[in-house]
Amino acid sequence: MNTDKYFKIKDFTLTPEQSQTLKMVCGNNISILTDSVGTGKSSSILALINMLNSNNKSFILAAPTRTAAKVASRYINTRTNTIHKLLGFNVIIKSFTYGKNKKSSYDMVIIYEVSMCDICPFCSLLEAINFKKTKLILIGDSAQPPSVGAENILYDLVNSKVVLVKTYL
Repeated sequence: MNTDKYFKIKDFTLTPEQSQTLKMVCGNNISILTDSVGTGKSSSILALINMLNSNNKSFILAAPTRTAAKVASRYINTRTNTIHKLLGFNVIIKSFTYGKNKKSSYDMVIIYEVSMCDICPFCSLLEAINFKKTKLILIGDSAQPPSVGAENILYDLVNSKVVLVKTYL
């Protein structure tokens, strides 16, 4: 897919580093975009969403907490759910609707502020994605405190050297 025409967002043009995000996402099933505040992660994701919309690709944006979802909605100007809502968390039986037997139907799942995510919803998220159809992009701030729950997902994935990681520094 030619990504060049998506590098300009209104009166802003992505930097060469930011434009690499679109190419990275197109070429990989799982990608991580990480850096500190103000480096352009949200601008890159906005360009990505423009590209997805232009090509009639379905996507969903989600975050680990309601507050993070509201922040993402404000920055990216797109409806954002919590990961729990995305996965259909049932509070009565304390389990997710999506997972091993039911998969997401989106072309791309974008998770904002993944550094706040703990292992249980993250594992359920991975189980809910059919990676033959759906791409996953994880966005996080490497300087943000990790989840209060188990594991440090962003740190572990970035340092695993298994998933392609894009930083702007």
